[in-house]
Amino acid sequence: MKYAAILCLFLAALPLHADDSVVNFEQVIAGMQAAASKVRDATYIIHKQEYADGSQQPAERIAVTYRAPNDVYLKWLGPKYHGRELLFRPGWNRDHLRISLGRWLPTVNLDPHGGLAMRGNRHSIYQLPFPAIAVNFLDSAALIKANPALQVNITGLGEQWHFGETGHCYRLLLPKDREPQLYAAEVMLCVSQRTGLPLHIRSWDVEDGQRRQVEDYGYESVRLNGGLEDRDFDPDNPAYDF
Repeated sequence: MKYAAILCLFLAALPLHADDSVVNFEQVIAGMQAAASKVRDATYIIHKQEYADGSQQPAERIAVTYRAPNDVYLKWLGPKYHGRELLFRPGWNRDHLRISLGRWLPTVNLDPHGGLAMRGNRHSIYQLPFPAIAVNFLDSAALIKANPALQVNITGLGEQWHFGETGHCYRLLLPKDREPQLYAAEVMLCVSQRTGLPLHIRSWDVEDGQRRQVEDYGYESVRLNGGLEDRDFDPDNPAYDF
């Protein structure tokens, strides 16, 4: 989940091959960054499927409650881990994740970068919120900017309907065969026309000897700046099961 910043830097710094359908793409990305910077809090459902630990992981649906800078409450809606809850607040609980595995199962505390927390995941809790999506990938962007011979191919895919709303979508081919440290070989990005934020992100790469889809993230029912309060991130909230 890391594309906005690198795309904007690509467009600002690189010669691009693009067809005529790419209209105002740079403005769209700049708008996405601006929209992400204004997110004080958000609720939404993330649709997630990743290739991790050598296999394609099951699809997940997770209700997300987020407040800047990085307070997060998650509840899994299934099919994987149905009913699981996670609470994270920087500076609280020794900066560990608090996870309720279910009503009759123990609550556990995990290092967010540890092996148990990262099992079956490509990214940590720090990379979940929209602002993080808009500022990541700076190392890859710097690699591209430092080598003018590397080029990004961008194709406009037009307006598409994803997760209950319209987004403007783009396909990017990145020269990872020439620069292995780049994040992915191909990216499909859709930006919501309603919020200006990511609506659907998919990426493909070569892993375990094959080219495969490694990430698929969709964002449904995004509601912004509703005024979330401390009780929304309190383990003693009676609506939660910690």
